[in-house]
Amino acid sequence: MNEKLIINLKLDGAPLILESLDNEGVRINSETDAWPRGLTLEFSHNDEITKSRMNNVRSIHGWDSGVYKLNLTIVSGALVVTGVDKNALPPGSYWFKLRISDLNLPTHRTIVKLKEDGATSVDLAVRADERRLEVSLDPTKADEDILRLLGTSNSKLDGQGAANWLLSPAPRSSRKACLLNLLAKLRAAPDMGAAL
Repeated sequence: MNEKLIINLKLDGAPLILESLDNEGVRINSETDAWPRGLTLEFSHNDEITKSRMNNVRSIHGWDSGVYKLNLTIVSGALVVTGVDKNALPPGSYWFKLRISDLNLPTHRTIVKLKEDGATSVDLAVRADERRLEVSLDPTKADEDILRLLGTSNSKLDGQGAANWLLSPAPRSSRKACLLNLLAKLRAAPDMGAAL
C-alpha cells in the first residue's frame, strides 16, 4: 500500500523548513537554539470506512483501541507521516491537528484523503509567535547580582556570553523567558544557612 501524508509548513507563503526530528522535538530553519521545539500530531479517521480499516490494522498489530502507531520523518523539509509498515496506514479519509512549540498552527482539524499507494500533500499556513521579549540590562534598573552573573565569562548560552545572548534577537522569546525565570528563582533562593 505505502500510503503517506506529506505536511508542508508555509510561513507567509514561504516554506518553513523542518530540518530534523527526534524524540525531543523538531528543529526548524537552521535555528541556533539549543533545544528542539516540541511536536504533537493528533491523527484519526474521518469516516466509518476508514475507522474500520484502522481497527483492522490495530487488530493485526495487537494495538489497544486507543493506540495507532505512525512513523514521522522529515523529507525535503516536510513532515512525512507513514504507517509502521507498508500496510499500516490504509487509504481513506482522516483528520489531523499538528502543534509545534512557539508556532501558531491551525487549531481546527485538517481533513485529508489518503490515496491508495500514493502520497497526499497538504500545506499548512503557519504564523510565528508574535510575542517578543525585550530585556534591558541598564545597571541603574537591574539587579546587581544578576548583572554580575550574566556578565561573567563563564556564563554562556549557545556559545555566546549570557548577557549578549539575552539581548540578541535570535533566540526564541520562550527561551529568554525561561532564562529569566531561572534567574529569578536563583535570586529568590535563601542563603545556605537560612531556613526555606
